[in-house]
Amino acid sequence: MNAGCREFEIDDIRGHFMYPTESAERTENFGPYQVDVALDAPVAGTGFPLIAISHGTGGTHLMHRELAAHLARNGFVVAMPDHPGNNHRDDSLAHTVEILLNRPLHISKVIDHAHEAFGITTVGFIGHSLGGYTGLALAGGNPVAPPEQEGGEPRPFEVHHDDRIKAFVLLAPAAPWFPGDALKDVTAPILVRSAEKDPYTPPWHGEVIANGASGPVEHLVVPGAGHFSFQDPLPAELVRLDFEPSIDPEGFDRESYHETLKDDVLSFLRKELQS
Repeated sequence: MNAGCREFEIDDIRGHFMYPTESAERTENFGPYQVDVALDAPVAGTGFPLIAISHGTGGTHLMHRELAAHLARNGFVVAMPDHPGNNHRDDSLAHTVEILLNRPLHISKVIDHAHEAFGITTVGFIGHSLGGYTGLALAGGNPVAPPEQEGGEPRPFEVHHDDRIKAFVLLAPAAPWFPGDALKDVTAPILVRSAEKDPYTPPWHGEVIANGASGPVEHLVVPGAGHFSFQDPLPAELVRLDFEPSIDPEGFDRESYHETLKDDVLSFLRKELQS
């Protein structure tokens, strides 16, 4: 099976679907990124599980293009949206409660569209960094905003949940909004991968999930990895010191690790969604 690819636009949400196809792949350019896909090819069947991928704050869905293509070649439809107001082109809502409210709604809207377009059977989720927060909110987490001023009280805020999503993969997840019993209603199985050398979402974020969720959580700290090590390897021309997503801690081989990551993610999603 090969990976087909087509663009989608749902109101202000833009991105790509990848999906199983029998058409031949070829190397395609998506801005500075490349991936082997069959553009606008027919879908090879119906009833595939859907995986929605949520990128990190200020990022792009194309940072997970290779993982998405791998899943598509193995029988999944993959939806990769850019989050409006929190992507590399427009990050105007970064660090606001508004984007914490909007992100789960974006994913559910994409799931609705995928149901109509592909006739999917069940749904899983992958999120990196703030995409990890997005997944926890969708899974039933009840986040709490920090006090607006020193000495103030934390403020719970209601977010959109989506019980159609049956399994979650969270990579370097951001979890500080879920203290105490804020994750007690999260019962779906979760695979968590934290990075040993992550200054943004260090491994204690993964422990918040492992200790707080009511469902099964597999949490592994990846030795030597950094926050951006879970994003796909980048083209050589983008690897530079002033582009932080391209830099890993010294000695960490991102390209080699991603072969392990793809196997781990595929195995988990097959077990939870295809069995």
